[in-house]
Amino acid sequence: LVTMAKNVQLQTGLSQTGLIWNLIHCCLDYDPTLALSCLDTEEFERSISQKELNYYGGMATRALGMLCGVMKDDFSSPYNEALFDAVKHVLTPPIARMLSSNDSEETLRTLNLNVESPMILWDVKMRGELMHFIAEMDSKTLHEDISFHLKTAEEFKYSNLADEINIGGVY
Repeated sequence: LVTMAKNVQLQTGLSQTGLIWNLIHCCLDYDPTLALSCLDTEEFERSISQKELNYYGGMATRALGMLCGVMKDDFSSPYNEALFDAVKHVLTPPIARMLSSNDSEETLRTLNLNVESPMILWDVKMRGELMHFIAEMDSKTLHEDISFHLKTAEEFKYSNLADEINIGGVY
């Protein structure tokens, strides 16, 4: 998936499948109390553990960044403005910008912990709203085209941010 995102035609095709919802869901399965690590073959062949879910979360974060075309250096891919705009709506702009980092752990920690700073507001309630939204979108993946997903993502709002004033990216 990561390699395919480097080709604009494959990137577009993957984006049109609604794959982003599965990738975001993998990011939300991350447990920040465990370190992000690689898996050996023997461990992989047994049942899926939290360690493996963390690994998948890291790979999903990288794949999402590459599908959006926001990563740099070895992971650079064509910029996909429409997809990145949709991801900014569902992850919030500051968290979506974290997808450009080669280190996915900060993004995963943010999505799975409570964070309150002048730049980022994220908590368990927002995570729950995102999980609910993803479940709805995932169930519609086979029935709708990408324009439906992008439009629906654009309309998505967090109840916690409804009364927050954001000026220049600062709450």
